[in-house]
Amino acid sequence: MPIELAAPPKDIERFSYKEIMEKVIEANGQWVRVSLDEIAGDTPMIKQTCIWQAATSRKLKVQTTIQESFFYVRLKKGKQ
Repeated sequence: MPIELAAPPKDIERFSYKEIMEKVIEANGQWVRVSLDEIAGDTPMIKQTCIWQAATSRKLKVQTTIQESFFYVRLKKGKQ
């Protein structure tokens, strides 16, 4: 394997879900509408997984749906 000097790859755009999760908590069970561009992933299923992972890392349970080109998320009712 050849070893050579090289610059690292370009920075990839990183997505932060902190603001989205803060809005979901503030909404206290109401739906929060999020643009699909604000969530990483190519398909709705991948975007949904990203939101679920962000919620799980904050010990939250959320419900999600995609309607009319927007992603909706809210806190899941019941024990958190």
